[in-house]
Amino acid sequence: MPSASGSSIGDAQPRSLGERLRQVTWTRVAFMVALLAVALAFTHLPGRGQHDVSEERAIEIARPEVSFTPEGHNIRFLRRGIPPRGFWAVSFWIKDQTGHATDVTVVLVDAETGQIDEVRTGL
Repeated sequence: MPSASGSSIGDAQPRSLGERLRQVTWTRVAFMVALLAVALAFTHLPGRGQHDVSEERAIEIARPEVSFTPEGHNIRFLRRGIPPRGFWAVSFWIKDQTGHATDVTVVLVDAETGQIDEVRTGL
Protein backbone atom coordinates (compact mmCIF):
# COMPACT_ATOMS: atom_id res chain seq x y z
CA MET A 1 0.00 0.00 0.00
CA PRO A 2 1.47 3.40 -0.98
CA SER A 3 2.36 5.87 1.74
CA ALA A 4 0.74 9.29 2.07
CA SER A 5 3.54 10.86 0.04
CA GLY A 6 2.75 8.64 -2.93
CA SER A 7 5.84 6.44 -2.63
CA SER A 8 5.40 2.70 -2.80
CA ILE A 9 8.70 2.12 -0.98
CA GLY A 10 7.21 2.82 2.40
CA ASP A 11 9.49 3.75 5.25
CA ALA A 12 12.74 2.44 3.72
CA GLN A 13 15.76 4.37 4.97
CA PRO A 14 18.13 5.89 2.41
CA ARG A 15 21.28 3.85 2.00
CA SER A 16 24.40 5.13 3.70
CA LEU A 17 27.45 6.27 1.77
CA GLY A 18 29.34 3.19 2.93
CA GLU A 19 26.67 0.88 1.49
CA ARG A 20 26.69 2.71 -1.82
CA LEU A 21 30.50 2.61 -2.05
CA ARG A 22 30.53 -1.15 -1.40
CA GLN A 23 28.37 -1.59 -4.52
CA VAL A 24 30.92 0.14 -6.77
CA THR A 25 32.68 -2.51 -8.82
CA TRP A 26 36.33 -2.46 -9.86
CA THR A 27 35.31 -2.57 -13.52
CA ARG A 28 33.47 0.73 -13.11
CA VAL A 29 36.47 2.27 -11.39
CA ALA A 30 38.84 0.96 -14.10
CA PHE A 31 36.55 2.31 -16.84
CA MET A 32 36.51 5.79 -15.28
CA VAL A 33 40.31 5.80 -14.85
CA ALA A 34 40.76 4.73 -18.49
CA LEU A 35 38.35 7.42 -19.65
CA LEU A 36 40.26 10.05 -17.69
CA ALA A 37 43.58 8.84 -19.14
CA VAL A 38 42.24 9.07 -22.70
CA ALA A 39 40.91 12.58 -22.07
CA LEU A 40 44.27 13.72 -20.69
CA ALA A 41 46.11 12.17 -23.63
CA PHE A 42 43.97 14.07 -26.12
CA THR A 43 44.61 17.38 -24.39
CA HIS A 44 48.38 16.89 -24.33
CA LEU A 45 49.18 15.45 -27.75
CA PRO A 46 52.70 16.20 -29.02
CA GLY A 47 52.98 19.22 -31.29
CA ARG A 48 49.84 20.86 -29.98
CA GLY A 49 51.72 23.93 -28.74
CA GLN A 50 53.28 24.66 -32.12
CA HIS A 51 51.77 27.05 -34.63
CA ASP A 52 53.04 28.06 -38.05
CA VAL A 53 51.83 31.67 -37.90
CA SER A 54 53.70 33.94 -35.48
CA GLU A 55 52.09 36.71 -33.43
CA GLU A 56 53.62 39.36 -35.68
CA ARG A 57 52.39 37.64 -38.84
CA ALA A 58 48.88 37.29 -37.36
CA ILE A 59 48.80 41.05 -36.74
CA GLU A 60 49.90 41.70 -40.35
CA ILE A 61 47.18 39.37 -41.66
CA ALA A 62 44.45 40.88 -39.45
CA ARG A 63 45.25 44.59 -39.95
CA PRO A 64 43.54 44.99 -43.40
CA GLU A 65 40.25 43.79 -41.85
CA VAL A 66 40.02 46.90 -39.64
CA SER A 67 38.06 49.86 -41.06
CA PHE A 68 39.69 52.47 -38.78
CA THR A 69 43.19 53.51 -37.77
CA PRO A 70 43.72 51.73 -34.45
CA GLU A 71 45.57 53.27 -31.52
CA GLY A 72 46.74 49.86 -30.38
CA HIS A 73 46.16 46.14 -30.39
CA ASN A 74 46.15 43.09 -28.14
CA ILE A 75 46.80 39.53 -29.21
CA ARG A 76 46.19 36.24 -27.49
CA PHE A 77 46.31 32.59 -28.47
CA LEU A 78 43.22 30.44 -27.98
CA ARG A 79 41.84 27.08 -28.99
CA ARG A 80 38.42 26.47 -30.54
CA GLY A 81 36.48 23.45 -31.70
CA ILE A 82 36.61 19.71 -31.30
CA PRO A 83 39.34 18.69 -31.78
CA PRO A 84 40.81 21.99 -30.59
CA ARG A 85 42.43 24.18 -33.22
CA GLY A 86 44.72 27.14 -32.45
CA PHE A 87 43.78 30.71 -33.34
CA TRP A 88 45.26 34.13 -32.78
CA ALA A 89 42.64 36.61 -31.53
CA VAL A 90 43.88 40.04 -32.59
CA SER A 91 41.98 42.98 -31.06
CA PHE A 92 42.39 46.45 -32.55
CA TRP A 93 41.01 49.41 -30.62
CA ILE A 94 40.58 53.16 -30.22
CA LYS A 95 40.11 54.67 -26.74
CA ASP A 96 38.30 57.87 -25.78
CA GLN A 97 39.60 60.50 -23.30
CA THR A 98 38.43 58.44 -20.33
CA GLY A 99 40.40 55.40 -21.48
CA HIS A 100 37.40 53.32 -22.53
CA ALA A 101 37.49 51.55 -25.88
CA THR A 102 35.10 53.15 -28.36
CA ASP A 103 35.91 51.12 -31.46
CA VAL A 104 37.01 47.50 -31.21
CA THR A 105 37.51 44.93 -33.95
CA VAL A 106 38.57 41.36 -33.16
CA VAL A 107 40.02 39.22 -35.93
CA LEU A 108 40.53 35.47 -35.47
CA VAL A 109 43.48 34.17 -37.50
CA ASP A 110 44.05 30.42 -37.88
CA ALA A 111 47.44 29.80 -36.25
CA GLU A 112 48.23 26.94 -38.64
CA THR A 113 47.11 28.28 -42.03
CA GLY A 114 47.03 32.06 -41.51
CA GLN A 115 43.49 32.32 -42.89
CA ILE A 116 40.99 34.66 -41.30
CA ASP A 117 38.29 32.68 -39.53
CA GLU A 118 36.11 35.43 -38.09
CA VAL A 119 35.90 39.22 -37.85
CA ARG A 120 33.82 40.94 -35.16
CA THR A 121 33.36 44.69 -35.10
CA GLY A 122 31.65 47.12 -32.75
CA LEU A 123 32.39 45.21 -29.58
